[in-house]
Amino acid sequence: MSYGQPLQPQDSIPQFTAFDLPVDLPLALTDGLFDATAASSEQLVRLGLPPRPDARRQPLLRQAWNRAFSRPVKVEPFAPAPDPIKFRTSVRRLNVLRVSQTRFEGSRNWSGAYITANRGRHLLQVWGLWQIPDGLTVPPPPLDGDPGKPYKVGTWIGLDGQRRYFDASLPQIGTVSVLNADGTRDAQAWVQWWAKDELKLKLKTLSLKVQPGQTVLCVLTALGPQEVAALIVNLSTIPITAQPVRITPPMARLPSGSGAAQPKIAGATAEWIVERPSDLDLPRFENFPDYGQTQFEFCGAVEGRHADLPSLLQGLPIGLQGARDIRMFQTLRDPARTRYISMPHKIDDSTLRVRYGG
Repeated sequence: MSYGQPLQPQDSIPQFTAFDLPVDLPLALTDGLFDATAASSEQLVRLGLPPRPDARRQPLLRQAWNRAFSRPVKVEPFAPAPDPIKFRTSVRRLNVLRVSQTRFEGSRNWSGAYITANRGRHLLQVWGLWQIPDGLTVPPPPLDGDPGKPYKVGTWIGLDGQRRYFDASLPQIGTVSVLNADGTRDAQAWVQWWAKDELKLKLKTLSLKVQPGQTVLCVLTALGPQEVAALIVNLSTIPITAQPVRITPPMARLPSGSGAAQPKIAGATAEWIVERPSDLDLPRFENFPDYGQTQFEFCGAVEGRHADLPSLLQGLPIGLQGARDIRMFQTLRDPARTRYISMPHKIDDSTLRVRYGG
């Protein structure tokens, strides 16, 4: 993609496409099931599934892989959800609460943690497992929000998105949980590639069925400088179900203003986030529920020199060592004050707990 060309309508860019189906391979089983344990790394990548991490070099990620693929799995083709939940993720809203001398940062819409690649390497893959928030409740005043409107909380993993340069875009995959005005609760899986200063980017809700209380595993794998395999696995279904999506970056405005281009994967950071989504049409946040707590497990990433399969298989695994915590806050009036409403706590180097409240 050459630099300096006019910005194209996002509808003209096929950002989300399907991978091959397992039925095209001799390893496909009956009833639409697939035996990933018998597939080669190349075959797994062809399907949009992560190759088996080396048990010696990447033991934590191999445990996560076994959790999802040690039994036959049903791989569903990519398709948009017929009745998507309407919401919008957005870049982290920073503020003066950031304290550079500590590992804590503040945000109006993100809470969780992020890690940074070591010098000279790039993050090529990120993993995370969590239980979709179930017991959503309306917070007490003054945090209770607008009456008669739903409450929404997003949970996701992402690559990059922590810097302000052009290539610090953000491929991400996760779930959203909703407490409707009538008291019912819904959940949905989604994927997106966010880019700096592009406020109308598509967020694609997926057809893979998820429900509040179910456990999902998500993986993002860089297949090239401008290509990511985004995978969500529902570990609570029988059989286990998975849906891979091939995503590419959108067109984004160049910092010079001279045109547009598709950003590349920088691989500088990876994150595990509980988010307060933004309103789809208005410049404000959605009502944010008391979601209790969300625990990210198998928090791990792989760093290497290049975005390709050999670098991934030989890459160095890293966890939450040295992670920076992001604490979500809300500014209140009458009297003017600030309240923390979502707080992270690292349990160990692969487990992060994010809890509602201060």
